[in-house]
Parts: sequence; structure tokens; C-alpha cells
Amino acid sequence: MITEIDINSDLGEGYGNYKAGNDEEVMKYVTTANIACGFHAGDPCIMRKTVELAKRNGVVIGAHPGFPDLMGFGRRKMEISEDDAWCYTIYQVGALKAFVETAGLELHHVKPHGALYWVLTEDEKLSKVICEAIIKIDPDLPVYWPSPLTEAFPRIATEMGLKAVGELNADTGYTPDGIVAPFREKHAIDLEGVRKRIRQFITEGTVTAINGEVIKKEAQSICTHGDTPNAVDVLKAIRDELKKANISITPARKPSSQAKPKSTG
Repeated sequence: MITEIDINSDLGEGYGNYKAGNDEEVMKYVTTANIACGFHAGDPCIMRKTVELAKRNGVVIGAHPGFPDLMGFGRRKMEISEDDAWCYTIYQVGALKAFVETAGLELHHVKPHGALYWVLTEDEKLSKVICEAIIKIDPDLPVYWPSPLTEAFPRIATEMGLKAVGELNADTGYTPDGIVAPFREKHAIDLEGVRKRIRQFITEGTVTAINGEVIKKEAQSICTHGDTPNAVDVLKAIRDELKKANISITPARKPSSQAKPKSTG
């Protein structure tokens, strides 16, 4: 039975004068922010501002590293070496960690973005290298990953001693094998569909795939995307359904965390 759950969102995804999503409003309704680290989106000033915004709202912060692909928003697959993977991870996570610690906070987790996520579903060598880089930065950093946690990256992360936090995606579809359906274009999300998915997950521990098949799901966090046109309304619908079910909304805990996370009912 679910008694508490996290709500996370991908934020800080503007660049320079370009803005993506309504971070100021979205931050009011999440407990966890995955902040872009400058490769697929974000820049130093946006990273700093998003960290400060999270701090004001009592939201914990995770790094959201991706491929160096600003034009493609990190959603185009790239062929990279193991050395590239190590360096890209240290560079991105390390940069955000510095901004987080400068603000007097502690980095909470790491969540691969976009095409990097898709590559890590199968590539065991790159998964291992990226996990090694995360452990070098902080062995207590959990990794966030869409449930089920059976693909290469979360499986290897767990084997190497990292905590893997399973996610339920509230604003994207699922394929029959339980994997998040690929998407590129952003569009407003059907709110009743979101409510139905959350209720189904709460009461049955399942979701319905795009072909109508019912799939079992286990998750400790609900994922939303901050650049969805009606992201705030999606979050309000999620929180409303969780409140009706008396489920506490709180960040997933780090293995060594001593801080009291933001928690709301």
C-alpha cells in the first residue's frame, strides 16, 4: 500500500534569453527538481536561478545530465566513448553540485535526460562508467529512472551500490513492455487521463499501455515535465488525487540523508 510518494519535474531547461516552461509555478507543486546541467539545456545563470528557486520553495535538487545537444534538446542519440561518458557526467553533475552547495544545500540525485536515457536502457558499458562517475562525486546519490528498474542503467547502479528510485510517468504514454513511449512534440495533456492513471496506480499498482494492455508498476516518484504546456494543471490534478487517497507527498530519501525533506499532504 502506498503511503508516501515523491513528485519530480525536469526544470531549468531554458538557455540564454530563451525560456522553457513555467518553473516559478511548477516549483510550487513538486517536491523534487531535476535541473538541466548545460548540455541539453540550461546555462550557468539559469542553473543558479533554478537552484535558488528550488531553495525558496523547499524543493530538493537533482542533476539532469544529457548529451551535448542544445539544438536537439538532448533527444538525438549520439555515439560517445566511455571516456566521453565519464567526463560528461563529472562535468555536468559537478557543475550543478557546486551551485547547489553554494546555496547551502545538498545535491539529492542524478537523473539521465532524453536520448542519454534511451542509450542507457541497453548500453551496459556506458551505464557502468556513468555510475562510476556518480559514485566518485557522491556514493550516496540515488539515481532516478522510469519503472521498471530492470534495464541496464538502474540494474548496474543497484549492483554497484547506488539507490535506484523508480518513477511513474504521469504525462507520457507507455509501450506494452512498460517502457515510456518516445515523444518529441509537446502538447497539452488530458487532465482526466492523468487523474485516471494516478488513481489506477494508487489502487491497483498498474498503468494502461498505449495499446490498452495493463502493466504492473512499482514507483517511489511521479515524474512530470516542466515544459508541458499545461504542466501546472497536470501537477494540480496529481496532487488532488494523492490528497484524496491520503498519500503524503515527500522526496525520496537519500541513504545518508539527515535533512527533513519538504512534505505535504
